[in-house]
Amino acid sequence: MLSIGQAIPAIEVEALTPQGEYRAINFSDHRYRWKVLFFWQWNFTITCLAHIHAYHALTRQFAETGAIVLGASVDSVYAHRAWTTNGLGKVGFPLIGDATRQLASRCGVLSQEEGMAKYATFIIEPGGHVAGVVTHSINAAAERSAQDALRMLWRLQADRAGYDQCPTLSYDQVA
Repeated sequence: MLSIGQAIPAIEVEALTPQGEYRAINFSDHRYRWKVLFFWQWNFTITCLAHIHAYHALTRQFAETGAIVLGASVDSVYAHRAWTTNGLGKVGFPLIGDATRQLASRCGVLSQEEGMAKYATFIIEPGGHVAGVVTHSINAAAERSAQDALRMLWRLQADRAGYDQCPTLSYDQVA
């Protein structure tokens, strides 16, 4: 798994945008912005649905930090579209289709036995390097991953800016 200080792979992936369009995303784009890249296992599962909804519930808070949120699984962008129209609903960030498993593999989160991504979140600093990593088991991922990622992002940004304090978020603020 990628660790703190390592560069995020500069590869191009296809994503389904919140507007329902397919778009190429290159990780070397937006070099001067923070990014939050999270992985879930498969589409059309209740745990993964809860995991994505937890990030979506915090869309405004992530936007206030200036960070770009990107979700990814080993499903195709076409499967993402089918899920958004049949169960998941719209979300406020792009959903990366990693059917080739190139991104999950290069980030070190591909489970070779099952062929799916593990639950992991990478906080990527503006220079393109991993500044923080959050991982969870399947049972804890849905409720805690998004909140933990937002807290970590706030702390990293506060540290970089030289602040001693950062915003707080209680666990009951997420529906």
